[in-house]
Amino acid sequence: MREHLISLGQKIRELRKERQLTLQEFAAQTGLTPGLLSKIENFRSIPSLPVLVRIAAALQVDMAELFAGMSFREHPSWLLVRRGERKTVEREESVGLRYEALIETPVEAAGLQAMVVTIDPGVERGFVSSEADELLFVLSGSVRYRLGEEEVEVDEGDLLFFDGAIAHRPFNPGKVPAVVFVCYLLRRGDRS
Repeated sequence: MREHLISLGQKIRELRKERQLTLQEFAAQTGLTPGLLSKIENFRSIPSLPVLVRIAAALQVDMAELFAGMSFREHPSWLLVRRGERKTVEREESVGLRYEALIETPVEAAGLQAMVVTIDPGVERGFVSSEADELLFVLSGSVRYRLGEEEVEVDEGDLLFFDGAIAHRPFNPGKVPAVVFVCYLLRRGDRS
C-alpha cells in the first residue's frame, strides 16, 4: 500500500473536507491525534489497518472507498506522463509551495513518488519529516534546506539527497520562484 500513499492521503483529506470536518474534529471522531491524521493526509506516515478502520468509520464509508480508483495491477516496464497530465497535490501547511505529481509507482524494494515543487520567493515552510529518502534536483532558482541543525544552499543544477526522517524545511531566499524536482523513495518494512 505504500506506493499508493499520495492517493490514499488525498482521498482521506477529500472525504474529510466533504464532511466539513476540521482536523481536530476528525481526530475526536477517530480517537487519533490531529498530528497523525495530518501526516497521513500529507503522505508522511503510513497508516496501519486499525487506523484505516477508524478513519473509514469516522468518515462513514466502506474501507474500499478509501482505495477507489487505485490500480493494484502489475505495472508496465515503462511509463510516460505527459506535461498536461500532472496532477496538483494539496498538502497542508504548504502556503507558497505548489506540488505537481509526476509519478507514483512501486519498484522492487520501495515505492517511488516524484513531483515538481515550485517554491515562491520568500517562502519558508515549517519543519516536516517523512518516512522516505528524498532526492531533490533544482531545475531553476535557488533554495536553502534546513536539515536538522544544518543549512544547505542548493542552486540550479544541484542535487541533494537525504533521509526524510531528519526534520527539514525549505526556504526560498530569492526574488523568483525556485522549481525543484523531488523524488520520495518510500521503503517497505521498518527503517530500523
